[in-house]
Amino acid sequence: MNRKPAWLLILVPFLMGWEGIDLVARHQAIDPPSVITYCIGRTNADGGHVRPGQHFSREQCKEYLIHDSPKYNAALMACYPMDTLPPNRHAALVSFGYNVGPGTFCKSSVVRYLKQGRIRDACNALLRYDRANGRYLKGLHNRRVAERALCLRED
Repeated sequence: MNRKPAWLLILVPFLMGWEGIDLVARHQAIDPPSVITYCIGRTNADGGHVRPGQHFSREQCKEYLIHDSPKYNAALMACYPMDTLPPNRHAALVSFGYNVGPGTFCKSSVVRYLKQGRIRDACNALLRYDRANGRYLKGLHNRRVAERALCLRED
């Protein structure tokens, strides 16, 4: 039996609530024209040959998320040892990295504070990342508030 890590068990329902689920592949107004989004924040860059209008089940989308999350975690571990964190904090930071991408994650003030041992400052810094394409998004701000709350937990 393949046991899933605690952070992943926390992350999957968390992301399903914040990313939303697109059961039909489509172009998003906020993404570049060549990007097709589907399921739970997945794009054609993540999953190969996807065409606009292609349909997915909720269960397929959940399985994609379970499959993809360890890859994101590994990319984030390249700049910070996530496995040293409590599961809730770990899940919050993978959620953040899943949303902004590993490059932005690794360059972020969040990681800079983590490396300095300033955990509270790192969690608070999540609130700075509430813009997409330079625009403030209330939904993204709400997500960062939820990530911050999860990040501040010691369990």
